[in-house]
Amino acid sequence: MAGFSWERWERWEGVGSGGSGVKGTRGAGVASTVSSGVLRDRITTILWDVGGTLVDWATDAEDSLVCACRDCGLEPGLLEPEVVRQARREYELDEPGWRTAEDERAGHQRHAAALLRGKDVRAEDVARFGDRLLDYFDAYSPVSGIPELLWELSRAGVRQGVVSNWPPSLAAFLGHHHLAGHFGTIVCSADLGVLKPDPAPFLCALDKLESTPNQTVFIGNDPLLDIAPARALGMQTIHFDPRREHVERQATNIIDLRRLLQSFT
Repeated sequence: MAGFSWERWERWEGVGSGGSGVKGTRGAGVASTVSSGVLRDRITTILWDVGGTLVDWATDAEDSLVCACRDCGLEPGLLEPEVVRQARREYELDEPGWRTAEDERAGHQRHAAALLRGKDVRAEDVARFGDRLLDYFDAYSPVSGIPELLWELSRAGVRQGVVSNWPPSLAAFLGHHHLAGHFGTIVCSADLGVLKPDPAPFLCALDKLESTPNQTVFIGNDPLLDIAPARALGMQTIHFDPRREHVERQATNIIDLRRLLQSFT
């Protein structure tokens, strides 16, 4: 498999995005990311997180629930705030057990029932609400500049993959947003039945891409679930936080992310 040519990427840089013209400065602000002695031809692979890294909410969670209710002919007033919070807690405990598409659909049915708990709602309406909750893809959109950057990296020959805590629909979700074709592997927690920061999903992705940690950069938004375990395995990392949730982030926009990637040259 051909290695990643940074020079070739720089020739492609900006073709899909209108051209930022931003060139990185070696090591500027990335001392914690770029280890001494790392050679540019050793970095051949980039692994990505998904939520908060490649994609972000297009609408907030509350608005999504309200839209789902209305689409099913249910009154949004049926969703009481405390019941919604409890249902969300139950959902977060339930989701890691979803290993198949059937598991995911059943999980959304349980979530719908929890959201409408104690309400005088017909069983068929609860089932329809659950199916509508499963249709979540358009609640997200790609982070600004990400589709163009993925395209440029693919054209340059970089091996790219995804490692994400996500239910079984991840590949279809990324396909819906026209991102899946850039990835040689898509590893989600449902595949292995374990969540990041467990090293297993990271190692699975490396194995499928025939890469090693010292050839790899991991890009993610969560310092505990993404950055710490990737570093522990010996990968270089970039803390990309477009939601601006963490003070010690390294990049919040595509220009800064591009600059950090170029610092590996």
